[in-house]
Amino acid sequence: MNQWKNWLRCLAACMLVVLLMGGVRAVADETIQVRIPAIATGADCTAALYDSRGQRIRLLDLESDVGNAFVVDCNGLLQTRYKAVVYSEDNEDVKYDRTVYNISIDVYYGAEDQLQSSVIIERQSADGTHGGKEPMIRFENTPTVPPPTATPTVTPGPTATPNPYTKAFTFRKVWSGDYEDSIDWVMYNGDGSVRSKKFNKKVISESEWRYEAYFQENVDDCYIIEYVPDGYTAYYENVGKYAHVTDRCYNGGTIINRKVPQTGDTLPVAWHLICMVVSGAGLILLMRSSRKRYAR
Repeated sequence: MNQWKNWLRCLAACMLVVLLMGGVRAVADETIQVRIPAIATGADCTAALYDSRGQRIRLLDLESDVGNAFVVDCNGLLQTRYKAVVYSEDNEDVKYDRTVYNISIDVYYGAEDQLQSSVIIERQSADGTHGGKEPMIRFENTPTVPPPTATPTVTPGPTATPNPYTKAFTFRKVWSGDYEDSIDWVMYNGDGSVRSKKFNKKVISESEWRYEAYFQENVDDCYIIEYVPDGYTAYYENVGKYAHVTDRCYNGGTIINRKVPQTGDTLPVAWHLICMVVSGAGLILLMRSSRKRYAR
């Protein structure tokens, strides 16, 4: 009978070690690529991204009025922090924006058991405190104004009749689990540059809204990326030729925000792993003690 007990204890210890190693490997292998949107106005510049230790990890060339993004790989279900500033030095042609942006990235599992990320961008005030959330990093550079020069008088020609505003861009907003009073997003042209436009909002119900805006030209290649509210995940459902795209909302698409469930477990993953290691060591010591008694 004692021999069978020893075999069972050995099997339990082996299973614990396998689960422990599998858990460590799974956490270590969790990786997601995250985009931190950025744009410069007024003049081209180079922006720099620094990690929490103050080491520069990325340089990004920004063309004036054309959206771009820092791309970082986040490993593990952890929160990472960064700072972004203009790297270019002032010169006789341009005075660069010296605003400091603080970025926090949280990685977690979404409702579909897929890794999701939440990016929070905050403008740092002059006293070092946070100055409010922003949908993207925006550096407003100031070109040096050249002295005025005389220009020849040009006789104006006939004014062309502008195109009518007949091209519509619409999308739906759906809430799941809970809802907020408003949302923020950034609209992009097909080439990735930012586009400014006010949308009309129609409330279908508390959990469903409809947005629409009209343009003079076709906007089917334009898209919207939401600034995800805290405590929610974002899912994009598109139609037509963009039905396979899930990271942005095209014309006629839907943005779904689902409330992230509160598990109440605030302990970090590393603490759980330490507890598992201590439990496994205790079980092995118990098996060794039993073996000694059996041998006697």
